[in-house]
Amino acid sequence: CDYAKVRDPFIQETVSGLSMATQSSRPAIVFINGEYWGVYAIEEDYSDSSIHYDYGVDRKNVVMIKRGVLEEGEESDMALYDELCASFSRDLSDPEAYAELCEKTDIKNIADYYSVLVYTANEDCIFAGNNNWRIWRARTVSDDPYQDGKWRFMLYDTEFSLGLYKNGETARQDTLTIAEESEWFGALMKNDDFKKIAMDHLDAAAKIASILMKDDR
Repeated sequence: CDYAKVRDPFIQETVSGLSMATQSSRPAIVFINGEYWGVYAIEEDYSDSSIHYDYGVDRKNVVMIKRGVLEEGEESDMALYDELCASFSRDLSDPEAYAELCEKTDIKNIADYYSVLVYTANEDCIFAGNNNWRIWRARTVSDDPYQDGKWRFMLYDTEFSLGLYKNGETARQDTLTIAEESEWFGALMKNDDFKKIAMDHLDAAAKIASILMKDDR
C-alpha cells in the first residue's frame, strides 16, 4: 500500500498464459466524496462462478480450498483434500507414489505455479508462511476439459515479491532452496521426473524475463 500498486497486476498478466488460474484486472482512479484517493486495481475474485466462467465447470461441481480451508463446495469435499495431503506425505521418489499423485494433480500446473513464486521471490506464499494459496478441482469426474478431478493451483496476492520492502535484495536470494524446504514442493523435488519439469519451467521463466527486460513497453 506504500508503493506503486503494479506488482500483482504485472505478474498476473505476464504469466496468464501458463496453466494456472490468474486474475484479470484493470487500473482505476478512486475518488471518495469527491477527494482524489489514488490509483487502485479492480481485480476479479476467485469463486465457483469464476471457475465456471473460465473453465466451463458447473458451479455446483467446484471444490476450492484456500489455505487448507474449504472455500467452495460441500463439507464432504474435505475428504478429497485429505486424500491429496496423504499423497504428498508419501515418499515421492517412489515412482508408484509419484504416479498416484499425478492422478490427483495437474503436475504441469504445479510446476508453473511454483516457478512463478520462485522466480519472483514471493515472500508471502505457500512456501513462505504457508500463506496465499488456493487449489481447485471438479468434484465429479468426466471427459470434459478441466473436469478430470485433478487439483490445480490459482495464483493470487503476489505483490509481496520482486524485492518489495527490501530494495531488490531478494534478487540475490536462493529462492529455489527456500521453496524446497516447504512441504509439498520439497516432497515433489525428491522425484527426478518432477525435478526436470520444474527446472525446465524455471529456465523458461528466465528466458521470458530476459525478453521483458528488452521490451520498450
